[in-house]
Amino acid sequence: MQYVLEYLLQYDVSVFCFDFSGSGQSEGDYVSLGVHEEQDLRAVLDHLRRSRLVSSIALWGWSMGAVTAILRTSQDPLISACVLDSPFADFRTLAGELAKGFAPQVPNMLEGFAFQLACDEARSRAGFNPEDLRPIDCVSSISVPALFGVGADDTLTLPHHSKELYQQWNGEKQFHMFQGDHNSERPAWFLVKAARFLWESFQTEATDKDRRNGSLSVFPVKADGPVSQMIRDCLPVKVNGVRSEPRGPRMPAHCTPRRVRFPSFMSESMIVDV
Repeated sequence: MQYVLEYLLQYDVSVFCFDFSGSGQSEGDYVSLGVHEEQDLRAVLDHLRRSRLVSSIALWGWSMGAVTAILRTSQDPLISACVLDSPFADFRTLAGELAKGFAPQVPNMLEGFAFQLACDEARSRAGFNPEDLRPIDCVSSISVPALFGVGADDTLTLPHHSKELYQQWNGEKQFHMFQGDHNSERPAWFLVKAARFLWESFQTEATDKDRRNGSLSVFPVKADGPVSQMIRDCLPVKVNGVRSEPRGPRMPAHCTPRRVRFPSFMSESMIVDV
């Protein structure tokens, strides 16, 4: 996920990346497709919050990481937002689709028998039951903002999984499909949208928090004034002697900017890349 960094760091957020147990550089013999990984993520979030170095935390997950993000967010209402790339909605359905893809002539009864054997093996070796992995069951209770993405040619986790999760998601949401398969490098336009989505979610959360505390200060800027024009043209703006470099895309001509002071933004926001 290193290619994501250039799109996130331009917003001055911190990024924390880690490998789940049994994956990458971490120790462990097995992965659990999101079950035990959700507890790994919980430990990471607890550590970050105890550090008191961050204020808001968002999750960016791909495949099993996206499933893990869904499972943790359903238990953690303090998550600010999620970017969910190619999660599955129901592992039983996913396993059946993969079996049909590799061996289309296998009868359904034999396929079901093989799946039960695999579940028994997973329970005995890794301590979880794959049949219980149904992220679709918990998304209707999640109200944080989420951006879904999936490759149009993904044959490992078919696009309908992301669509079903998106449809059931209870919070603000976006859905984007791009060219490519499960492991393709994500197009730049999608990464730009996802990074912008997280940054805007942080801004909205900070605005709501300061509005509740009565400490939010909003300074209107004239639509035809020089500051507005400099922002639209992506030129540096100096306010009270402080130079502000532009970030992100140009502002549309029909929009009027506001200068907003966020007292609660005394520490950095954090995106956890899972």
